[in-house]
Amino acid sequence: MDVFIGYAGLQLLDGLERGAKGVLPGCSLTEIFVKIFIYYISGNIDQAYKIYMDLVPVLNFIFQSIEMIIKCEKTILASRGIIKTAYCRAESYKLDEHFERELNYYMRRINKYLYKFKYKIN
Repeated sequence: MDVFIGYAGLQLLDGLERGAKGVLPGCSLTEIFVKIFIYYISGNIDQAYKIYMDLVPVLNFIFQSIEMIIKCEKTILASRGIIKTAYCRAESYKLDEHFERELNYYMRRINKYLYKFKYKIN
């Protein structure tokens, strides 16, 4: 049986080192996970870890609760222009100014790994 890493990919490289075959991340930063995975399977472990270590603070920050991760995923997708709005039905988590500053700080660290769309909360 093949094993995939869940938990937003927070333990991705540890899982790959132990034989996992992939990851089940959120959808807002998929291409970063693809880059890490490609570097890892091609034997460029140092580059995989470099990108992963830039990604971990973002994952750690947004993965404080299920409501927070859903809101953050949608906020990141909307900010990147991938979806039109960050609307969540029956929303129970709102982003305040402090949170937006923190998320912007962490996302600036990984912008260089994103494809066409760059992240910026208005």
